[in-house]
Amino acid sequence: MARSFSNRHKIDFFDHLGYVKMALKAQVPILPIVGCGGGEAAFVINSGEKIAKWTGMKKFAQVHTWPLYWSFPFGFHLGHFPHFELPLPTQMTMSIQPSYSVANYKPSDAENPEIVRRINDDLLSIMQKELDELSKGRIPILGKLR
Repeated sequence: MARSFSNRHKIDFFDHLGYVKMALKAQVPILPIVGCGGGEAAFVINSGEKIAKWTGMKKFAQVHTWPLYWSFPFGFHLGHFPHFELPLPTQMTMSIQPSYSVANYKPSDAENPEIVRRINDDLLSIMQKELDELSKGRIPILGKLR
């Protein structure tokens, strides 16, 4: 829930590639799951990527955002600390995509940055395409009216 409201329909793993390396080492497929609507449960005004970098949280704890958001009933909040807000009611849609096979790769390919990046880019493309479909015609909070 750290993506700004305007970027709520953008897939971004912040260059975390461990999931690809783990799948390659274990020789198991990756199951892409895409969700739409969760970014409307609170309004993230700014993702706070500059704050995360400035405070060292990005480097120290791999925390890439420190969001400023508004939620009900207590208003504005900064950061990821637990707050006692209630999520706005929103329609959420989940989509499970076909598994992405890594059977054509060897476990040692987990150490090859080009292969890891290529698999990650393929998955991001697959997931972004599905998220674009899920978000098409969507009204914030209300979702898709049938």
